[in-house]
Amino acid sequence: MPLNFTASTDRIWHGNRKDNLHQPTLPMQNYHLIPDGNRWRLTGEGSDRTLCDFDTKEQAVERCAQLMQKDPGSLKIHKADGTFEEERTYPRSADPVESKG
Repeated sequence: MPLNFTASTDRIWHGNRKDNLHQPTLPMQNYHLIPDGNRWRLTGEGSDRTLCDFDTKEQAVERCAQLMQKDPGSLKIHKADGTFEEERTYPRSADPVESKG
């Protein structure tokens, strides 16, 4: 079952099943949260395809954290200028490296 985006400002790309965020055959998915004009978009690692976009960065981080509680993933968060800011692993118990972050 794919991750369920239900917030009214979330827009998700509905493509082939293999393109959805949830892929149970892989232990952890890697995603990037990047700026796109006045919005923020979620992409899969190594892909330019938008999986979902959000009005604000805060909204995007919060929603991704909620969705990744059941589906392990690494979220690489970028700054407004596009440079890398930080990486978060959800759920925390899935983080392969012990760190404060």
